[in-house]
Amino acid sequence: MGIFIAIWTKLFFGKYSYNFFEILILLCFTMGMGMLIFAIFAIIQGLTKIDLMQIAGIVSIAYCPHFRTGIV
Repeated sequence: MGIFIAIWTKLFFGKYSYNFFEILILLCFTMGMGMLIFAIFAIIQGLTKIDLMQIAGIVSIAYCPHFRTGIV
C-alpha cells in the first residue's frame, strides 16, 4: 500500500527534490505513527471498556498533517 501512496505523492509533489525512496520511508513512518496511536487507544479501550476509536481516528488524522508539513 505504501508504494502506491508514494507513487501518487511523487506525482503530486514532483517539483520537490525528494526521490521515490525518501517519500516511501516518510510515508511508512507516518503510517506507523498512526498505527501506534490506534494501538494505544485500543489498549486503553480494552482496559476501560470505553469506545475510543473515533477519538483515536481524530488524533491520528490531526497528527499526520503536522508531520508531513514539517511542523512537529
